[in-house]
Amino acid sequence: MTTFDAVVSSAKVGVAKPDARIYEIAAETAGAEPGRCLFIDDRLDNVEAARALGMTGIHYRTIDDLDPLR
Repeated sequence: MTTFDAVVSSAKVGVAKPDARIYEIAAETAGAEPGRCLFIDDRLDNVEAARALGMTGIHYRTIDDLDPLR
């Protein structure tokens, strides 16, 4: 059983967050437009970079940040 269909490694693709290209590669690998992607990270600059491409971004600091009903 595989947990993920694909993994995008910055070491393999040669770019890292918050470089816009890493988010584009991730979306392309998933076969999805950036606007259909959710990005969660504990670093605000990474979340803002994903949002700039049209992804939904969540700045994760505590478990409450992942529960929209709290």
